Amino acid sequence: FDPYGNSTYYLVTAVLAVSLLGGRFLLSGKMGLILRAIQENESRVQFLGYEVENYKIFIFCASAGLAGLAGMLFVMCAEFASPTLMSTSFSVSMVIWAAVGGRKSLVGACLGAVLVNVVGAGASESPIFQPIWPIVLGLMFIGVVLIMPDGIIGYVDSWFDRRLRARSAKAEKRLPAGGKASE
Repeated sequence: FDPYGNSTYYLVTAVLAVSLLGGRFLLSGKMGLILRAIQENESRVQFLGYEVENYKIFIFCASAGLAGLAGMLFVMCAEFASPTLMSTSFSVSMVIWAAVGGRKSLVGACLGAVLVNVVGAGASESPIFQPIWPIVLGLMFIGVVLIMPDGIIGYVDSWFDRRLRARSAKAEKRLPAGGKASE
């Protein structure tokens, strides 16, 4: 039993939950709508009278603060910090996490991070997959981009949408010609 390890786990879980809820709150309101509009067509948003620079500065500062908090928690968990952690491969791994889970979803990025790290941990313990893990990771990234461009969460969402459309089509077929259910 390691009480420090458990408290760190709960701290990281709480910070993740608060970060996800804060991101969800931020993106579900007017701010999120404006940020998506800036992403699509920055000049149009500026033409509509919004101070695009202020929104960009705010979201940059919020993401930098969140990245700093994540870095602090990483050092607490790993009990190690080194300049080698600033390598390109770690940044590429984060891009792969978001692509695998779903780049349009906050929960998808978290799911992708967990999935890729669990598979990576299993591969690092296997004498067969350990030397070829970077190739497996690259193939996973290519496969997700080609087969599921919106990641796992996007694929699941589209699967549920197809199921709902199929159910509503079945329900419409069962209705009489008038379009309303008879009593």
